[in-house]
Amino acid sequence: MKFTKSLASIAMLAMSTALVPTITLAQTTAEKAAMEKKAMAEEMMKKAAMEKEAMEKAAMEKKAMAEEMMKKDGMKKDTMMKDAMAKDGMKKDTMMKDAMMGSQYTIKRGDNLWSIAKKTYGSGAMWTKIVEANTGLNASNLAVGQSIGLPK
Repeated sequence: MKFTKSLASIAMLAMSTALVPTITLAQTTAEKAAMEKKAMAEEMMKKAAMEKEAMEKAAMEKKAMAEEMMKKDGMKKDTMMKDAMAKDGMKKDTMMKDAMMGSQYTIKRGDNLWSIAKKTYGSGAMWTKIVEANTGLNASNLAVGQSIGLPK
């Protein structure tokens, strides 16, 4: 009986040692695949970072070239804006108002600012917007044929 027990123990020990290398090999294969996957992800991240850096560098170079061209022409951004305003004889606030204007409206018989605002904006309460855009406009003294600006 002792001999049978010993033989069974030896057989179990042999089987367990035979399984250990298989498990280790499977684990090693999975670990290797995970490491390769991680390395590929890191490589892709590096490549993306390099592409981003190249794009930023190109953008900076383009900006530098544009600034250099402006310097060659002897103009800066502020100077260009002032020159444009001087040519048209306009002040900065006038240019801003013009940019905000959507269209012109000619006053018709029976019009008032409330009715114009209701037609234009869908709410008569927006009449103040029209007054703000047209300095010197008197809401109680609108003349037929008078042209007013309607802001956007």
